[in-house]
Amino acid sequence: MEGVFLCKRLAIRLYGAATDRELFEPCYRGTIHLITVQEILERIRLVNEETEITPLMEQKHVKLDGTIIDVEAIAVPSIP
Repeated sequence: MEGVFLCKRLAIRLYGAATDRELFEPCYRGTIHLITVQEILERIRLVNEETEITPLMEQKHVKLDGTIIDVEAIAVPSIP
């Protein structure tokens, strides 16, 4: 659980939020730039339906102040 907490703290700082509630209340698509939404939805499908690990991908995300940032992300199936 410590890793999840650390990740959440870093995400709060990365997106410019004051609290986790400010970051996680809106729909997650609000932080993903429209250019990459379709690619990300396909990656989510691969992980959920085919339990594939997706390769590292460069994505554009949007900070809460509207600034576009470049991030790298990987998707892995969760352990039940």
